[in-house]
Formats: sequence, C-alpha cells, structure tokens
Amino acid sequence: LVQLDELLAVTTELPDGTTVVHYGIVTELRSRLEGADLSSDTARVANRELPAQLVRRAEVRSLRTVPERFVAPHAGTPVIRAQGEHRRLGLFEDQMEQQLPIGLDLTGQPVHADMRFVDGRAGGHVSISGISGVAPKPSYALFLLYQLLETPRGLELLGGRSGVAATRALIFNTKGEDLLHIDRPNSRFESQEGAADQWAQLGVASPAPFKSVALYAPRQDGEGDHAIADIRTRPTADVNAYGWTPEQFVRLQLLQFCFTAEDERNTQVG
Repeated sequence: LVQLDELLAVTTELPDGTTVVHYGIVTELRSRLEGADLSSDTARVANRELPAQLVRRAEVRSLRTVPERFVAPHAGTPVIRAQGEHRRLGLFEDQMEQQLPIGLDLTGQPVHADMRFVDGRAGGHVSISGISGVAPKPSYALFLLYQLLETPRGLELLGGRSGVAATRALIFNTKGEDLLHIDRPNSRFESQEGAADQWAQLGVASPAPFKSVALYAPRQDGEGDHAIADIRTRPTADVNAYGWTPEQFVRLQLLQFCFTAEDERNTQVG
C-alpha cells in the first residue's frame, strides 16, 4: 500500500553483475476493474455477472538512479518503500553538506534542502507552489524564514549570531493585514493536535513569534506634520508609516525610476 508523494525504491541486478537502485516518487494513483469496459459494468461485476479483477496502479516519477546507469528496472521486480539509507540517497541528502529542514513528508519524516541553493552559493532561488487565495505560499515562505532566522539550526547555517545579525528578510505584503502580526504568538497553535511533535521533528522545541521585526504601512490620507499608518488591526503606534511628498520624491532622485529610457508606455505613471 502506497500513497501520493511516497518515496519508493526498486533494486535491479544487471547482466554484468552491477546492482542498480532506482528511486522515485508517487505522482498519481489509480484504481480500476480490469475487464470492465463501461462504467455500468461495475454493477455487473459486483453482482458477479461479469468477471473482472480490481487493479491498483501507481505512477512513479524517477528521481535518481544509483549508480548512474540509466536502464529500466526489470518488469516484475518488487518495489519497496524507501527508508533509512535508501531514503537518504533518493532525496540526494548524501550530497548535502549543509541541510536545512524544510518540512515533513507524509510519513512524518523531515525533508531537507541543500543550503547552497538557499543562500545563493549555488543558485539562491526557492520556488513555492500552492493553491491561490488560502495563503499556503506566504505561510510556507514565513516558515522557511523562521527556520533560517529563529532556530538553532538556522543560526548554525548562517554562521552563528554574527551571520544572523547581518541577514535581513524583506516581505512585501499585498493582501490584508495578516503579516502585521508575525511578532505575536499564534493563538491557534495549542489547539492543533500534533503540531508540537511535528515542530520537534524539525528540531524546534517550541516555536515562537519572530523576535526582531520592523513593520511599515502606507500613511493615512490627510495633511499634517505627523504621518500615521493606515491600518485597522493593531495600534498605529506599533507600525511605521511611510510615504514621500512630491518634493521629497524629486529631491531623492526617485522620479527617474517612474520612466523608461524609451517611450514605450510600459510604466504605471499614466
């Protein structure tokens, strides 16, 4: 029995005596009655009026072959769930000198990313996909920042306290005011069954709010010497208001960034 996103392994003995292990992840699961051509045939199969056999099929996307001998596994070879050393090899963890915990798989085990691809030494790009409108992508991005900036493992990967002190994260929010509260505790954490154990699997004993946070929001409309942040969900004294007068905008030489060198009308000034 396998489920979506599980890591599997197949061991194949080649004619030259080489043992090759194929690793892959389950991408799709299907179930059908082999022998039933029409959807209405399922009732006949249930009533034993038509012979058929239940078949469950898993499609697996290949991740890695160890050693790199790109041959197909033998048909009929047993498939096993990749655990222990198999799991480590299948997820390329043997090639990661610095591992950043980035979440748990469906079996509850930690998954790691190579820090070289997070801090810029070998790419510096993280792509997050998810359903739009229910905030999974911002939530996961905040989780990654928390792992880097607020945990003992992140502290170690960034080079100790001096590395953390020299690291800044800029978050640009375009929807609502949820992100104006990342310096406050999560009121729902205690009610989430198993959440503490999941964090413990990632090396975090007790998750807490972000400790060092500066919040900014656009200023309210109106004239006056003091700018007040245009927010509704927390005291305005907690949030810095930002904005520039037209004179400041020109004197700071920011006006040039509103126009392109060519008149292609691809700016937002109009």
